[in-house]
Amino acid sequence: MNILIFPSGSAVAQEIYDSLKYVKNVTIFGTDVDHSNYSSIYFKNYIPGCPFVKNENETISFLQNIITRNNIHYIFPAFDNVLEFLKRNETSFTSKIISPELNTIQICNSKLITYNKLKTVIPTPIMYDKNNITDNHYPLYVKPITGYGSRNHSIIHNKNDME
Repeated sequence: MNILIFPSGSAVAQEIYDSLKYVKNVTIFGTDVDHSNYSSIYFKNYIPGCPFVKNENETISFLQNIITRNNIHYIFPAFDNVLEFLKRNETSFTSKIISPELNTIQICNSKLITYNKLKTVIPTPIMYDKNNITDNHYPLYVKPITGYGSRNHSIIHNKNDME
């Protein structure tokens, strides 16, 4: 069985690789943009040159070429936005994408959708309409709807910060 891990330079990719590297009759391939991460050394079967997923058609073509040349049976996505990209384009590939259903991925990738799904089940953060915020609401903690960790987060202390 041949498996492709994409992108191969993420920490998740390393965990997948480490979980599968001793499995009998499994050959693992990795692909990423270039040699600027550890995967070019870590993966015995490393294929550089993968376009960024924002270039959807190029990425699909590049990955399908890898799939065809190496008889890839399964693709393990190893990054959040890649997971959604691969699942959304699953019919473009002759390999099976190892992932949950697209709807589940989209719920998990969006704080807004997640909060709306869970607000009747568990306490969720209060969300404000930007136009209805008064001085009494500050300070506010803001994050993008999509993303992870504390990337692009801010503390808003007043109306000037909000602008």
